[in-house]
Amino acid sequence: MMQFSDYTGWSVFLKLCSIIWPQVQVNEEMSWSRTGKDPVTVEMILNCLLRWLAGGSYFDLKLSTGISQAAFYHYIYKCMDAILDSQDLAYKFPETEQELNKAAQAFAALSSHGAIMGYVACLDSFLLRIKVPAKSETGNVKSHFSDHYQTYGINVQAACDHQCRFVYADLAAPGGANDIAAYRKKSFNETVQNLPIRKFVIGDNVYVCTETLLTPFSGEKK
Repeated sequence: MMQFSDYTGWSVFLKLCSIIWPQVQVNEEMSWSRTGKDPVTVEMILNCLLRWLAGGSYFDLKLSTGISQAAFYHYIYKCMDAILDSQDLAYKFPETEQELNKAAQAFAALSSHGAIMGYVACLDSFLLRIKVPAKSETGNVKSHFSDHYQTYGINVQAACDHQCRFVYADLAAPGGANDIAAYRKKSFNETVQNLPIRKFVIGDNVYVCTETLLTPFSGEKK
């Protein structure tokens, strides 16, 4: 049977641990007295966060970690803060001529017949589901309800590179807003429109096709 350490993802996991370690490390004596088991390590905390983000709950990990419920949520939020604060992990949309050319060349390398030319990112959106917000949290509770998905949420606009790595993401609008309206609310719209000649972002046909934002042809083939 293949061991977990044999997976390529294990090296990525350890690299992420090394990046967040300065902010996430836990005093071993305090963590031992709190769990009654082995000290809480950065690896353990990151594992808890990944399991939780994948849909797991504190109760799934309670027996293996021995971490109290209060400590569990303290650790995973501390871990998320460390990831968000890290400059090594920050995503960045290509801006300089060199960055744009490199991004376009990477997309072109995926094409077998040179069909993907000049693309620097792919744009799409998704609905981040949330609990029904209280009136004290938002001026318009109903605006967060998506008729399409029949649930409450927030419209997230995001773009990725040729390896599906995020280069841009933003909480764009309440879940009831359509994608093009949410996209136009953000400064990223101006970034895309100001791309140099023959550089493009590609999106689905929910968006409006422009000289720099390309969408699929929706008419009949002739």
